[in-house]
Amino acid sequence: MMKLLKYCLFFLIIGCVSCETDKNQKNNYFPTIEVKNEERQLKENEKHFEIELFLKVLKDDIFECFYTTEGMNEGFSGTKKIRTKVFGSVEFQKVTFSLPKNIFPSKFRLDIGENYKQDKIYIKDIIIKYNGNSIEINSELISAFFSVNRFLKYDETIGVFITSEINEKWDPFIVSSALLNKKIEIEL
Repeated sequence: MMKLLKYCLFFLIIGCVSCETDKNQKNNYFPTIEVKNEERQLKENEKHFEIELFLKVLKDDIFECFYTTEGMNEGFSGTKKIRTKVFGSVEFQKVTFSLPKNIFPSKFRLDIGENYKQDKIYIKDIIIKYNGNSIEINSELISAFFSVNRFLKYDETIGVFITSEINEKWDPFIVSSALLNKKIEIEL
């Protein structure tokens, strides 16, 4: 009962209080994400914020990462984005977005595909890295830490996004939630 109260408090103040759980115990109501210190040390002037996606797409595509640096009210723009080509494969692959040196985003958006014929997009993990620390988000936690727009449906049991066209429009993307943004600010 006390542990559940701690989890509720954690989510209410959006990451301002850290809770620790026994790694052998699973709690399906309030999943946690794991923060790891990497062994390598980065030089102070070589800090790079990275977002790694472990995904599978069957057709070639273009993915984009938009980010803001001026706070939560700043909108996304084409001047702060990174594009990367993703090759269709039946195997999972790693796609990495490396923001420019010393940029720490206040929020970010992942546009997961420009190919209208891309039906399903499988994302197994999203790993966010900065200054030797990382946050891992597995497929079961994506919906807790990202908002999905209306052009996507997400099945967390198998980690698949299904794209759809609405009124002849199509723009599938996910946006980091306020909870994730605060967690990144505190832990990275």
